[in-house]
Formats: sequence, structure tokens, C-alpha cells
Amino acid sequence: MPSHARSSALASLRRGLQRATGRPGLVTAIWSWHLVLGFALAIPMFRWLHAATADRPEADILAGRFSAGGLVDLLQFDSAPILRIMQAAVAGGLLVAIFVSPLLIAATLASVRDASRDRRAIGAAATALYWRFLLVILIGRGSAVAAAALAATVAGLALAPLSGSAWETGFLWAAVLQAVTAAFVAVLLLAAADYALVRLEAGRSPGALSAWFAGVRQAVTRPGLTLGIWASAGVLLALLIGVYVALCNLTTAASVSAPSVLALGGAFVLQQGFMFTRTWLRVGLLAAEQDASDRAHEASRESHPDPADPRTEPVVGAAVEAPAMEHTLPPQRELR
Repeated sequence: MPSHARSSALASLRRGLQRATGRPGLVTAIWSWHLVLGFALAIPMFRWLHAATADRPEADILAGRFSAGGLVDLLQFDSAPILRIMQAAVAGGLLVAIFVSPLLIAATLASVRDASRDRRAIGAAATALYWRFLLVILIGRGSAVAAAALAATVAGLALAPLSGSAWETGFLWAAVLQAVTAAFVAVLLLAAADYALVRLEAGRSPGALSAWFAGVRQAVTRPGLTLGIWASAGVLLALLIGVYVALCNLTTAASVSAPSVLALGGAFVLQQGFMFTRTWLRVGLLAAEQDASDRAHEASRESHPDPADPRTEPVVGAAVEAPAMEHTLPPQRELR
């Protein structure tokens, strides 16, 4: 990756995270929505868990000390369709998330662009952009998943000799290269969908399809900047996951002798802290992509000025230097 693309990516991500930090109400609202959605999806699981353990004396030991192994042993003879319950919950959650995400993303982009907007203005902007945002999300993310699967398949066929070679670690390197290829394609197309949403919010594209094509063009023509932003955000997410796992291990070791209520409460608080920070990172990533798209648009407008744009017209009253005349007209002969 070129150094200027890396520096631009880091600068855009830094500005995006600063904007996300300056809007705690927005981050809290998005985190609260995910929390409510998580509770709604967990209600069937909790009802099944209560029905499976409420009338069993063996479950009383869980009130004093929670044990995952003891819970598994207790539920192994339960005849409830737990897999169907989980599948229904996940499918319902994904369906709700797909139809609500256009509102959340539109509100995020509108708030990040202009912090002076009130809730009514942000809501009006999100409502006006809803259907175009939904179409871009369906097209963009669907094409990203399909293209990543296709790229992984093609890479697997191309790396088949390496995977089946006598080299002991050949299959491992083939799997790694296949995953990297799929991730590369998926990141570019997911970023293209975000760029398309930014263009729609800014009013630079009239429709969803034209915005998506423009987003793909921006992601493909500036791969260093796009991959730099996503890679930097990925590094931050990996650090966040590492801190979360380390804190989970510390709290698990410290809660061995603690009551189950305190242990579960501490685990819940730690998990929601991780989810809140991840929401902040996602808002910062959207703001970074908005910053990169806006700067690319300004650079393109400066290099290719639009004659119809009054901001690119010369100032009225400015001095205009006339070109020097190489030849002078011959004097006219006097009429007699």
C-alpha cells in the first residue's frame, strides 16, 4: 500500500473516530437498539431454559454456582427443539436488522455530517432516504457475499495443486490464500456499499443503482485508501477483542467463589461494554468513509470543474488580461 494512501486512510479513520466520540447520544441510541433486539431474540431461549430447569431439583445447584458443564448435563435429556428455536430466533433477528439498518445508517450519516441537526431533522432525513438505502444495502451486501463466495471458489480451484501437493503445509497456505482472496473482494464491495450510502445522503447520486455503481468505482479506483481504512478498523477491533477476552478470563477466575447473580451480572456488563465500543467503532468507520468520499469528491471537482457550478465560475469584475497581438492591422488608406 502506498504511503500517501496509508496516511490518508489513518487520517480519515482518526477524523471518523473523533466524530463518533463527539456524538455519544448517537452511539448510545444505536447500542440501545441492539440491546433491545438482543433481549427480544433471547426471550424464547430464556423461556425454554426456564421450562427445562424450573421443575428439576438438580438445577438448584446453579443458583449457588453457575457451571456450563452442569447445565449441559442437565439439558441433555430435554426433548425441546432447541435447534429450531435458535434458527427461528436468528432468522427473525436478521430480518428485523435488515429492515431497520437503513434508518440507523441514514441517521448516523446525517448526524455525522452536521452535528447541529436536531432529532426531527435527522429523522426526516432518515425517512426520506429509507427505500434507496434499503435497496443499496440489499444489492451491495448481497453482491459482496456472492462475489466473495465466487472468489473463494475460483481461488480454491487455482490453488488445488498447492493444496494437494506433497508439501505438508501446502493445504494450510492454500486455505489462507483462499480466505484472503475472499476477504479482499468482500471488503471492497462492502466498502462500495458504504460509499454508495454516503453519496445518497450527500445528494450526489439520484438513485440507488447509480450510487452503487459510483461506490464500486470509488472502491476499485482507490483500493489503497479503502483497504487502509478497513484494515485499520480491523486492527482496532482485534485489539478490542483481545482486551475483552483478557478481561473475561480475569473476571472468570475472580468469580469462582462469587454467587451466580454477581458472576452473570459482571459478565453481562463486560459484554455490553464490548458491544458499546464495537458500536462506536462502526460509527467511526462510517464517518471515516464519509470523510474519504467527501474529500475524493472535492478533489475531483477541483481537477475537473463543472461549468454549470457557480462556485467554479470566475469572479465578476476580475481583471482579464487580453492576449498580446502578434500582428497589427495595416493602416487604411485615406479615401480621396
